[in-house]
Amino acid sequence: MRVLWLAAGVTAATLVARQAPEPLRVPLELFHLPDGLEITLWASTPMLHNPTNIDIDKDGRVWVAEGVRYRFHHARQPEGDRIVVLEDTDGDGKADSWHTFVQDPELVAPLGIAVIDNKIIVSQPPNLIVYTDVDRNQRFDPAIDTPSMPSRSAPTASGSSIRGIPAACSPIARARRSAFSAPTVPLLSDRSRFHMIRHFGRGNRATTGMCTWVDSLYG
Repeated sequence: MRVLWLAAGVTAATLVARQAPEPLRVPLELFHLPDGLEITLWASTPMLHNPTNIDIDKDGRVWVAEGVRYRFHHARQPEGDRIVVLEDTDGDGKADSWHTFVQDPELVAPLGIAVIDNKIIVSQPPNLIVYTDVDRNQRFDPAIDTPSMPSRSAPTASGSSIRGIPAACSPIARARRSAFSAPTVPLLSDRSRFHMIRHFGRGNRATTGMCTWVDSLYG
């Protein structure tokens, strides 16, 4: 009986190990950096899983949208994908604190996130979800905080446009679109200027409408 018990114990341990394998890490030595720069590991699994997008709030916390259920893996995590908050609390250059802001079965591989004050915009094409963290504790509590899905009133856009709204409406992106949509762009040949305008100016009218709509969310 003792031998059988030990064998069963080994089998159970093996199954557990298979269910939770150690994360594979890319050796940092493979990265080639310019002189004066270094690369270090800031966060890894189990803090986060399959990140699709990140944003950094005014206090230096990193907000991560996860896509564990991406495409054909919808049933992998029935409780839903997550928005996770990571933080380096002791200033040593590594994340040492993390928690889930929200996890919801309705979240299926969200592809964009933007944190502006206490509003967290999550892009999940074809929708935008805006969470308002009323008590500002970086944890969504449906009894206190408020979610909304105002994308029904957003200008018509493709899934890619919805995903990119947080980045597309940043001050830098707006300035870039304005510069490359100008009739003339200095220091570029005619051919180069044509391609730059075509690339950065594409869909400017729709993107401007999107950003005007996003601005309206914040008064």
